[in-house]
Amino acid sequence: MLHVLLTCRATSAGLFLRRQHYMEAAKVPCMAVDGDIVDLSLFNPEETLRKAEAFEETMDYYKMVRKEAGMAW
Repeated sequence: MLHVLLTCRATSAGLFLRRQHYMEAAKVPCMAVDGDIVDLSLFNPEETLRKAEAFEETMDYYKMVRKEAGMAW
């Protein structure tokens, strides 16, 4: 899970490169959660739960992909 700080672009800039690296190197998807450590109103718990439910299905799919590729986990 990646926490995107909406009011701090410098902190969040490398997150999407990291997500790409995890996917290419280990077939591990990442979920991005928007929010902020200063302005808590930017976090939407309902949206995050919806994303998490869809992300569970994505994780199941990539678990199968890793297994078919001969990865141990």
